[in-house]
Amino acid sequence: HHGGREAVGRATKGEEVLAPSALDFSFLPYPVREMTSEEIEEIIKDFGRAAKRAIDAGFDGVEIHGANHYGIQQFFSKISNQRTDKWGGTLEKRMAFPLAVVKEVKRVVNQYSPKDFIVGYRISPEEIHDDAIGYNYLEGLELIKEVIKNELDYIHLSLWADDYAVAPQGGDKSLAEYYNDILDDQTKLIIVGAVFG
Repeated sequence: HHGGREAVGRATKGEEVLAPSALDFSFLPYPVREMTSEEIEEIIKDFGRAAKRAIDAGFDGVEIHGANHYGIQQFFSKISNQRTDKWGGTLEKRMAFPLAVVKEVKRVVNQYSPKDFIVGYRISPEEIHDDAIGYNYLEGLELIKEVIKNELDYIHLSLWADDYAVAPQGGDKSLAEYYNDILDDQTKLIIVGAVFG
């Protein structure tokens, strides 16, 4: 994963904290700097390098962390991504970074890993904070429809609620059902929620 604006360790060490956009987040005690296009391309390669290290270390798989307000989700969010280049703006452009990371990880895995190496993608099904909407579940579904085209093994749905049957506002099914309905036969669904302590 990449912390994006949540890279507290970098801030603690006095290093720059990089994010999709240089916004003043009132809940952060440090400033963030907008990533350059060159830095974004390098970070995408870093995800591939991390996958290669996991393979070399003998791991059974990797999970791409696109949830919980970390870097990948920040790129997908209308709240935290205010870019006007190819990495932000429209839904398709906000999907560009997550999809580039998935493609790079899969490229490395296909080249270096054993056949049974697992690749998953974790997503927060929606990003809604009262009236502030980073993305709704319909946009989240559009992202995952593109993600699974890369032949992932599972999607990991990160739910805050302790009720796995929680439904999105205006929806007639649970978030889990909406996401499960779009998955192909290869891609399984994992759900987690209300894990604290």
